[in-house]
Amino acid sequence: MLKLKQFFSSIGVKLFLVFWITTILSIAMTHFLTNQLDQENVILPSNAKDMVKLSRITSRIEQQNFKTPIQAIERSDRFLKQTLFIKDPQTNHIYYHNKRFAKPLAKYLRKNEITHKTSVLFHYARISGPTTLEIQGAEYQLFIASRVKSSDVSETILLMPHWVRIFVPILLSLCFCWIFAKYLTKPVRAMEKAALVIGNGDFKARVENNENRQDELGQLAKSFNLMADKLENNISAHQRLLADVSHELRSPLTRLQITLGLLDKTLPDDEKKNNLLSRCEKEVMQLDDMISNVLTLSRHENTLEPIQMTLCDLSQLMSTIVEDAQLIANEKNINIKLNSEENIALKLNAPLLSSAVNNVISNAIKYSHEHQVIEVTLRQYQDIVEICVTDHGKGVQDHHLSKLFDPFYRVSDARDRDSGGTGLGLAIAKQAIDKHQGSIMATHNPSGGLIVTITLPYSL
Repeated sequence: MLKLKQFFSSIGVKLFLVFWITTILSIAMTHFLTNQLDQENVILPSNAKDMVKLSRITSRIEQQNFKTPIQAIERSDRFLKQTLFIKDPQTNHIYYHNKRFAKPLAKYLRKNEITHKTSVLFHYARISGPTTLEIQGAEYQLFIASRVKSSDVSETILLMPHWVRIFVPILLSLCFCWIFAKYLTKPVRAMEKAALVIGNGDFKARVENNENRQDELGQLAKSFNLMADKLENNISAHQRLLADVSHELRSPLTRLQITLGLLDKTLPDDEKKNNLLSRCEKEVMQLDDMISNVLTLSRHENTLEPIQMTLCDLSQLMSTIVEDAQLIANEKNINIKLNSEENIALKLNAPLLSSAVNNVISNAIKYSHEHQVIEVTLRQYQDIVEICVTDHGKGVQDHHLSKLFDPFYRVSDARDRDSGGTGLGLAIAKQAIDKHQGSIMATHNPSGGLIVTITLPYSL
């Protein structure tokens, strides 16, 4: 029993059934409509009762001496359960009461010339005649129509225009297939939304209300949620491990710095000792910077809360950033030149943006030669603000440009060891710019070096 239930819950069986049922319904509706359109009426011998009644009505109308056919119709229909039709043979115009069921009958009489007494059977009515009727010296044909027993559905369909009879089944089948398709694809859409949320950094997103399904889509939803659980656990474990390792490394680093300070004071003063101690201090400082950068990058990547934005004078902020960076650049006799438009006010997080621009300028200083110039440009367009940092160093090859902002990516290990780089500065800058809904990219400087362009949306 359980296997049979699982079989009929299978998505393959469901797809088979829906296409099979749809095909059967399409064939049945096509056959039904074809029969209705091909057999709308049947010509029979004249109905005796109808003809007797029609003769009496003809005599009565001629005796009343009506002036117009429509007057005769209006007066006669008051006393009859049937409906009368008066046809003008010269113009084929039909006079009748505009009843809903009578309109197709009038259309039939208008199109067809009936000269001999006969009865025409429709699915919902029977029309008999004609008899010759004279009104004010003009000859007309008189017909009488009687309702016949018919199902309400059949009569309703027959009274519809042809285009409605075709359109309604198509619309019904369209709605049926659409509802079933929505039902089948609902878990897929839920997984798509959950995947987008997870991709944006919220690892708590799950596919809800679809795990109770017994088909393959229900199993897929369960597998997706299991994957999301493991991913969330792995990310959390990674963050805890990173925080624990960073914390554990900080303690011995601090003790090592203290020990180096004591050694510097207690050991004899000679050149070899000073070189070794300087080298140790440099390595310790580099390791400390790396730990700080790793923690900063991890915090930016795993924090979902939006940053606090305040209105800031970006022109003044850039001036302060360049002044601070110039102190570092002076060690290599590098001049940082700022070209900035005045009074550019922007909503931003000043510490976070300062960190990003500082990292970009520091990177330019590291890889620029002595006595060179670094240009920093700030300008505003219609809806964006652009910050460009241009250096004149050696630059990088084309295949390195798209990877410069990846964590721990190094163009040259030897060069980074000489400069003290960790491969995290530009990655941290990218995370900070992403928090501002902006973008950052590196391109070649035609005169040598790199141009790093930061683009921010302009909003007050």
